[in-house]
Amino acid sequence: VRISIFSIDRHAQITAFAKQSGKAVEEVERLWKEAKKQAERQGKKAGDGPGYYRYVVGILKKMLGLSGPTTHKLPEAAEKF
Repeated sequence: VRISIFSIDRHAQITAFAKQSGKAVEEVERLWKEAKKQAERQGKKAGDGPGYYRYVVGILKKMLGLSGPTTHKLPEAAEKF
């Protein structure tokens, strides 16, 4: 199953990653927060725009053992993450 994470809301994104990885939604939420912290330690900031969000998603996917492209388009809503 291939999901474009930028075309769905954050909860649906987390749920989709949980399903793809076989992990609980709560675990993916925890890893999402850790991925954001890791991005900040590497000098990335939420105010950096779409690149920040893509960077965090990349970290999360590595943590979950997922691969492949995630999107081709970033909606304005992604700025809120």
